[in-house]
Amino acid sequence: MRFRTTVAAALIFISIPAMLFAQSTPLAQILPGVLIGGVTMTSGAAGTAGNPHEAHFVAAAGTQFGAPFTMNKLIAAQLSTFPIGSSSAGFVFNFDPATGSFKPASQSFGPTFAERALTNGRGRIGFGINYQHLEFTSYEGTDLHNGSLSYVLQHNDCCALASGVNDAVDPFFEGDLIQESLSLSLKNDIVAPFVSYGLTNRWDVGVVVPIVHISLSPTITSTIDRIATFSNPLIHSFDGAGSSTKVTSLSGSASGLGDIVLRTKYRFFDGAGGGLAAGLDVRVPSGDKENLLGTGAVQTRLQLIASSEVGRISPHVNFGYTFSRGDVSSSLVTFSPAAPAAGTANPATTAQIAAETGTTLADPKVPDELNYVVGVDVAVHSLLTISADFQGRTIRDIERFGSVSQSYQFRVANGGPLSTATRNTFSPISSGNLNVLMGIVDAKFNIPGTTLLLTGSVLFPLNDAGMKPKVTPVVSLDYSFSGK
Repeated sequence: MRFRTTVAAALIFISIPAMLFAQSTPLAQILPGVLIGGVTMTSGAAGTAGNPHEAHFVAAAGTQFGAPFTMNKLIAAQLSTFPIGSSSAGFVFNFDPATGSFKPASQSFGPTFAERALTNGRGRIGFGINYQHLEFTSYEGTDLHNGSLSYVLQHNDCCALASGVNDAVDPFFEGDLIQESLSLSLKNDIVAPFVSYGLTNRWDVGVVVPIVHISLSPTITSTIDRIATFSNPLIHSFDGAGSSTKVTSLSGSASGLGDIVLRTKYRFFDGAGGGLAAGLDVRVPSGDKENLLGTGAVQTRLQLIASSEVGRISPHVNFGYTFSRGDVSSSLVTFSPAAPAAGTANPATTAQIAAETGTTLADPKVPDELNYVVGVDVAVHSLLTISADFQGRTIRDIERFGSVSQSYQFRVANGGPLSTATRNTFSPISSGNLNVLMGIVDAKFNIPGTTLLLTGSVLFPLNDAGMKPKVTPVVSLDYSFSGK
């Protein structure tokens, strides 16, 4: 009866996403849309060479937006692969065929975000649910909320030469720049019901069905940097009357099924209160990648799990590698602006936008990862276990970004001398691995007289790499029983 009830509860959770809110504009299109929208302007300088000027910086975006589009990809990858808990049940048993009864295999209830070699026990079922709230604060050490993420865009080479000087800032107005400062609010709530089952005393299988809610609100403040046209602010203007600043905001949210995780673990060597086990997690692309609810990739993690128990103290170590096969949404990495309306862009600019539309500005492949956890759990009381873990993810072979000083050439009159301006812009600084480090502390409390565990966890970042979250609280319920 209890087994049927558990299965029914799991099916209810799986069916919830079909009833949840669906975002009309896919979230994958929101950040690219606000980046491109922030450089569209209106020109009011009739008769000026190069008119109309409305889309000149939009065309330039196609060749200069690699940094924000790579950030889009990492947002999708890190959102969808944030840790959602281990497959080990809090109560673990060994089945004794001689007596036909279960015996507790540990004094500890184990960690929440690490694996131990112990398994449920033959015929034992672990069922539970956890909830976590994520809010991201910085990207590569740069604050997401105060506009510190700043990109500089150059004007496109739109027009015929004005003075026979063959360079990218002739005519002179092509020397102007636009500075875009990005502020981003990004929040993620995950409810993750899970079930695990002991096929034998050594072998467990399980599934995690995450239900995800994401809200995304970017704001771009765009400023025309008139280093070349300061004497005539009407040449480049956001309102046709000389305005040099434009604020562009978009927002959206989406809810639904995330990427389901299928799990299995086999203990191949017995040790005191643990031993050695091999684990396999397969994260299937069930989440809608267009709404950032999933990565769009099949991710397969193989890991070695070691744990032991000395009195009330149980150390554990996990080491694994995640193979990723698949791409994030093309909207995140592809230059796809709306076509300029007839008569609103210089013909050369219109042709350049058409030629660049569809260009991939970042590698869409979801990267492989190296995963590791080192920690200890302590049975401080028969009803309470405290654990602490150090968790690392090495995301492989990606571009790293930072604020760099870059020089831009300009002239203030056709055929005039070249000058140089220096501006800070968020750009690639290297290519390599991204090491994301987190600390985890949790407490598991056993409701007296039951096999129900109430767990509270705190995840906190230990470095600034990639998308850095605030301190993340997690609450869980875990129930274990025999399915026989």
